[in-house]
Amino acid sequence: GDAYAMENLLEMLRQMRPEMANKTNEELRTAFYPNGKKIFPYDFIREHLSETGLAYWFMDDGSYHQKNQAVSLHTEGFNFCDLISMRQFFKERWGWDCRANNKRSHQFYLRFIKEDSQKFIEKVRSHIVPSMLYKTGDTEAYLKWKTAH
Repeated sequence: GDAYAMENLLEMLRQMRPEMANKTNEELRTAFYPNGKKIFPYDFIREHLSETGLAYWFMDDGSYHQKNQAVSLHTEGFNFCDLISMRQFFKERWGWDCRANNKRSHQFYLRFIKEDSQKFIEKVRSHIVPSMLYKTGDTEAYLKWKTAH
């Protein structure tokens, strides 16, 4: 539920940058849940999101679709305006294009275009823990890891 999602978010934030480890849960909660409603804090993310943080976000909320060779971030907990901000962030930071797709009424997720999905995977690949390699589409590396464990 929400408590589990909050703890995952806080851990992801701490992985973004070393200085985030010193932030209290309350400081981080305030950035993402001002007034008790979840938002995408554009300026905060622009300042703090590293490749490692992006990899944690992907491992938690991401998926890779083999057929379409596309990366998705499951952002259903954010409103449409926040997804527009996320699209802008990815375009400005890395030059990637993604689309806000409607999953259900008022629930949207981001899907990156094929070419930028490959760039996304290249950017986060070295930060992905072995047990999550299947999310990158690298089933061979994942199966090798799984066989060894």
